[in-house]
Amino acid sequence: MTVYPQEYKLNCTKIGHYGYGISMSIGSTALASYTDCYDDGTDNCPGTELDSFTNRIRYTVDITWDGTTVSSGSISQSTTGDQMYHCVLDNPGGADRTRTLTIKVPATSPSSLTEVSKTTTTITVSWSALDSSDADGYVVNVTSDTDTVQTVQVEGSSRNTITLNGLRRGKTYSITVRAYQQLLGPASSTISIFTHCQQEGIYMYLVYNKKCYINGSYFWDTSVNAVTEAISCVLPGTSLTTGQWVRVADPDDPVDCNNNSASNPFRCTNVTSPATLSLYLAQSLPAAQEGWYKCCLPTDCSDHSTKIIFANVFRYAEIESFTIADLSPDMTVYPQEYKLNCTKIGHYGYGTSMSIGSTALASYTDCYDDGADNCPGTELDSFTNRIKYTINITWDGTTVSSGSISQSITGDQMYQCALDNPSGADRARTLTLKVPATAPSSLTEVNKTTTTVTVSWTALDSSDADGYVVNVTSDTDTVQT
Repeated sequence: MTVYPQEYKLNCTKIGHYGYGISMSIGSTALASYTDCYDDGTDNCPGTELDSFTNRIRYTVDITWDGTTVSSGSISQSTTGDQMYHCVLDNPGGADRTRTLTIKVPATSPSSLTEVSKTTTTITVSWSALDSSDADGYVVNVTSDTDTVQTVQVEGSSRNTITLNGLRRGKTYSITVRAYQQLLGPASSTISIFTHCQQEGIYMYLVYNKKCYINGSYFWDTSVNAVTEAISCVLPGTSLTTGQWVRVADPDDPVDCNNNSASNPFRCTNVTSPATLSLYLAQSLPAAQEGWYKCCLPTDCSDHSTKIIFANVFRYAEIESFTIADLSPDMTVYPQEYKLNCTKIGHYGYGTSMSIGSTALASYTDCYDDGADNCPGTELDSFTNRIKYTINITWDGTTVSSGSISQSITGDQMYQCALDNPSGADRARTLTLKVPATAPSSLTEVNKTTTTVTVSWTALDSSDADGYVVNVTSDTDTVQT
């Protein structure tokens, strides 16, 4: 019953006199009709001869059933419940013959399809079972946004619960159930279920726009300004006791879930199990109220045993992260090369730059992510205008270079990513790479042989060095590092 749509054949076999007419139908709709048939050698009707001595001929029609419609070639007929087919044999001399065939099909779909529980990889659902006279079992269909994930047959009319396994964490699945007898009946209403992003009772997580978000994620104010666009914090495997959203800068004044004002622009909704508290803007976000918020579940933030997760709600555009990438741990590779990645999120109009000290390494103005895409960032998420900007850095021990730009520097390298919001509220992030400011002193030969050299030097303080790289060259080449 998991193969869908269902396909089968109707076979009507006649025997006897060679002259006749024959048809097959469902209700008043003819699926096949042949007149003036002669089996005496003319064979002008498309039956299959089974026995020439008795003029035994089989006629076949192919049927497709999609749950609501019977189709055969270009002919279709909507039907509900049992399917009653007729084969009629027309004898020109009288005594016409009729056979009726009934295929059992549930007339109604199971009702009350409901989520019972879920984990990161499973969903358990239940439904109201049909009477045993109306169903032999059920077929549960699970789809994602791109494909059918699984179709499961549940035998027995009284069985009304199933656990669906092998799912992916943090993904939305659409589920329907059908009853079956000889054929499948109509589908139930569809329910959508989002699997947990984390294991039960261990970690909290954030959900927004049917996606999982980690602790410390950023959310643009204009994208969380409706109850249907809320940020949800979830603690799987627990039931909500109280729970709170609290602005980190003002921990003694938690969000009032039921009222909003200039000093409290948010509202929130809750779900008892699993413990869920959703936050959304009920009015514009003042500058004084943007920034970090923490969600506490399943109890208030004053409870030291409660779980906590953080989210940043901001105006305009914001720097989500500023990081180093592709820096090799092998310090013998020289010169050293790495990347700086600065990721912005939020409003589509901005300018951005990266620099070391007062030297700009990259600068882009009048950037628009609304289709113009005139700045060379890499789009990570079009829904939130999340764009990553990357520059390549080369360090030769004295000079930082990026393309044609270079800057001599001693000691730690301090980089800055700046984000220019035309409406104000500019942003900046700094990132420091630890670099020894001085070389080890007193490099001295200790002893040597024909094939070895032992040297020593004055070690730097532990705060100034993690280790050392010794380079050995001859008059023609680097021998070892």
